[in-house]
Amino acid sequence: MSRRALKNIHRLIEAAQKELPVEQEFLSDLKAAIERSEESRLPSRTYKPSSLICLRNMYFQVIGQQPDEEKADSCLIGICQTGSARHEHLQQAIASMKKLGIDCEYIDVEKFVNSRKPKGTKVVQKQGMETKCYNEILNMSFLCDGIIRYKGRYYILEIKTESLYKWQTRNAPADDHITQASCYSVCLGLDDVIFLYENRDNCDKKCYLVHVTDSMKEERVVGKIAECDSYVQKLIPPPMTENKRACNYCGYKSACRKVGR
Repeated sequence: MSRRALKNIHRLIEAAQKELPVEQEFLSDLKAAIERSEESRLPSRTYKPSSLICLRNMYFQVIGQQPDEEKADSCLIGICQTGSARHEHLQQAIASMKKLGIDCEYIDVEKFVNSRKPKGTKVVQKQGMETKCYNEILNMSFLCDGIIRYKGRYYILEIKTESLYKWQTRNAPADDHITQASCYSVCLGLDDVIFLYENRDNCDKKCYLVHVTDSMKEERVVGKIAECDSYVQKLIPPPMTENKRACNYCGYKSACRKVGR
């Protein structure tokens, strides 16, 4: 190594060792604490409504493929935590509507499942006002934001928070959200899903109703899971998706690249 290169390395080490201003040191330590507090867990070997946009992602989850070790930074963690907090506030507001004389009742998902007994679905855990469920027929796990009875009709409730840019251009539920709605419909035995979208920047809201048909259930859920199951049985990865948007937050990029197209 040349003398000049050694000198540059020495300068870099000296710069790193210089004491930061206390406020910057505190900020750095805070971000580190937030990031360390997030535990990485191996996903359960079940299908998830959000993964049904990519057969290969579904395949990797069900066979128990180790996901990439990519730690979320403090900003992304904060966005997720803010979304969870807004979910809870909105759920509480909806639950209060009946007391305020509005014809809307927030239905306990566990009681609904136990009384209606939708085929193959059971409650695994209650997490605040959200309910974790599992459908053994589809081998699908999912979190349900809630069920409401509004003006005499039952609806599955799905809450989404998003950036100002996405919210401003929002004029219908995203296609992958419609697939999620189809999953909930199959698992809970209700065909109407209300999507509540909230703008993260100013908390303004939009609502859309999705009526899930039998063909949507077959094409978006049942048929897709049956197709993936056929690959799982042979332990052959499905072809790579053409929907590159599905790759943005995929945790299996490394495994996918090894398989190729």
